[in-house]
This record gives sequence, C-alpha cells and structure tokens, in this order.
Amino acid sequence: MKEPKYVMKIMATGGNMFTEGCREVNRVVNNVTKTFSYPWPVETHFLYRHAVDDHNNLRHALPSIEDTWRTDRWPCRVFAFILAVSEVNCYLAKKHWCWSGNEKETYSAFRKKLAFELINNIAAVSSPCIQVDRLVAHSPNAHQLETAPKHAAKWRNRQWVNTAKQMYQTYRCSTPGCKKRIRTVCSCERGVWMCRECHGQHLFNLGSGSN
Repeated sequence: MKEPKYVMKIMATGGNMFTEGCREVNRVVNNVTKTFSYPWPVETHFLYRHAVDDHNNLRHALPSIEDTWRTDRWPCRVFAFILAVSEVNCYLAKKHWCWSGNEKETYSAFRKKLAFELINNIAAVSSPCIQVDRLVAHSPNAHQLETAPKHAAKWRNRQWVNTAKQMYQTYRCSTPGCKKRIRTVCSCERGVWMCRECHGQHLFNLGSGSN
C-alpha cells in the first residue's frame, strides 16, 4: 500500500469487502484528488495496526515492573509480564469505557494508585491493625508512623518542644471524630497527632488521591 508496485495482502477472519460505513480517505493521483473508502478488512487494519505497539509502549514505560523487578527466576518473570499486561489492559479499558472528561488520568497516576492498592489490599485484610502494620511497613519514609520523644509537648520550627510535665504525655488524635489519646504522629506532618488507625486511612487516601 506504500508503493504503487507493491500489493498488500490481508488475511481477515471477519468483515466483508463492502465499504459502507467506512471512513473516506483522500489520495492525490496525477494531481487529481480522489476520494474513496477502504473495505472493512483494510479499514480495521489501518485503524488498529498500532494497538500492539501502543500497548507495549505503556507496558515498558519506566518505572515498569518488568524492569524494576530484577530477577532471573522464570516463574517471577512470567508473573511480572502477566501483571504488566493486565495493568495496561485495565488502564486502557477504563480510559475507553469508564472515564469521561476530568475523570481521565495519566498512566503514571493510574499505576501509582494500583501500586498502593496492591500494598493495601483491603479485601484480603479483615483486621484494621494488620492493615495499618502492612501499610507502615511498605509506605515511603515520608509517611512513617513515629512516636514522640519523652516530655514532647509540640512540634515547632522543625523540632520537638519537650516541655511537657509528664514523661509520656498523651494527646488526643487530631483526626475529626477520633477520641483516642496517643503519642504518635506521621513523619510528613509531625505537628498533627495521629493514631495508628487514622494513619492507615491517611496512607490509603494518599494512594487513592483523596485529601
């Protein structure tokens, strides 16, 4: 189809040789513009011939799980490939059928959310304590649950003010509606008191993009 002296052959398992419903294309032949439509097999070829390449480009976009997971074990490599293919399939399906307008997001943002959901697999964890422990163990250093030092009263000017009378002074969790008294904070904002359960919800909101 690229050169006049070459003939392209297409083997199709569906469609027909009719051109009804196919888009019109223009070609200039001897300085004359001709308009015609491809038959269905050729039409679908030109519409979807880049599907595999587009899929592979997304799958290999860094940081990809296949490049990040350095392993020579064949079962792990197969699993990484299947997981990466499923990841791209899910993204393209949501992009084509589910998202509309401002709901659409980049592949990088989608991949980040998926990673957090795999770490925080709520469907497989029934105990909130176990869920928090797993989240803290796998969360970035910027969101670690920390215990305030002895006599800690507040966090100011990027350091603890240790003026509390009691050595292990407790404070009410800053999350609205939570009445637990604790000595823990998240490393991302040490001026806010946060219990273990609220910290787990905090990490989940980060992964889902919620505030």
